[in-house]
This record gives sequence, structure tokens and C-alpha cells, in this order.
Amino acid sequence: MQFYSSEDVDRWADVNCLEKLRKIFVDELTAEGIANSSEMLNQLKLIMEEGINKEK
Repeated sequence: MQFYSSEDVDRWADVNCLEKLRKIFVDELTAEGIANSSEMLNQLKLIMEEGINKEK
């Protein structure tokens, strides 16, 4: 079963946008006192990249 076409994946896999959102995520969680937010994000990033690569 395929939910997205290759074109859809390419359109949504905007690396620059994701990096900006990741920085906001880490900054906000760090400000809330979650010291390992960067590590959490790196783990999530790996999961997302694996999923994107499977769809290509």
C-alpha cells in the first residue's frame, strides 16, 4: 500500500524547512527545562528520514 507518490514525498521533504522547525523545537523545549530535547529530536529525525527514504 502506498499513501504518497514520489512527487508528494519530494515536495514535503524540504530539508531547510525541517531544520528550522527542529531548531525551534529544541529551543522551546530547552527553555521549558527539557535538557535532552536535542537528543530526542535526533532520534525523531532518524525515524523520519527512514520513513521518507522508504517512500522514495
